[in-house]
Amino acid sequence: MKTVIIFDHPYTAAAYQNRPHQRSFLAALAHQVVNQLTAQKQMVDLIDLHADKFDPVMSATELAN
Repeated sequence: MKTVIIFDHPYTAAAYQNRPHQRSFLAALAHQVVNQLTAQKQMVDLIDLHADKFDPVMSATELAN
């Protein structure tokens, strides 16, 4: 089975480590889920919107294309 996780947090999914002012409960939760699914030999695709610099707003130039 393949699981897709879409993650968005300003600190990115790398914020699962316990570093002050650079940590996220959601990132720690996502990290744990990925580890558990991987241990069960499942395929996991983590899409980190903030790390990919995803911008949901389409500009007028992009719309014209």
